[in-house]
Order: sequence, then structure tokens, then C-alpha cells
Amino acid sequence: MDSAEKSSYNGHKSGVAGQKVLVTGGTTGIGLATASLLARQGAHVLIAGRDPSHMNDALSSIRGEDITGTIDGIITDLSSKEGISNLFQEVDRRFDKLDILINNAALPF
Repeated sequence: MDSAEKSSYNGHKSGVAGQKVLVTGGTTGIGLATASLLARQGAHVLIAGRDPSHMNDALSSIRGEDITGTIDGIITDLSSKEGISNLFQEVDRRFDKLDILINNAALPF
């Protein structure tokens, strides 16, 4: 198997470079680690969190890494229908499509 074959599966390229990704609960813990890894691998990542201080820390941390993708954030409370609606309106505004959703925060609806 040559390298081109190894980098694809059923005709699809592997990897997340260029993919548009939403990570809920992306400001701390597993969500932060996931967002960081995806941005380093070239994904365009939007993290959602509800704490502005955690968001600032997360964005500063990831932007300080050697990323080839992009990272941005939105403050929203996903415990309400309004917060969820606001999140996906923002996703629609920023991305022409959403390729990957990492639902790390509990979405109650």
C-alpha cells in the first residue's frame, strides 16, 4: 500500500485539516485538549463555553501553540433553548457548513 492509499479510506482523505469543528465545553479539560489537538491538525475550531475567564484562558493557550488551523470561541449557556439557538446561529454565521460536532457539554434539549 502506497502513502496515498494509507492516507485515504474508501476514497476519503483522512485527517481534519480544513474541517469546520464545533467543540462544546471546549474551555477546560477534555474539551480544551480536543480543541487544541484539532487546531494543531489544521481544523477550523469554534469552542463554546459559558465562563468568559475560561474562554480567554483557553483561546490564549491554544493560540500560543503551533497551530495550523484556526481557533475562536463563543460564550453561551447551553442549559437553555435560547443559548443553544444562539450557538448554532453563530455557527451558521461563521461557517458555510459544520463538518464535525464534538458534543462535550451536556445539551439538555
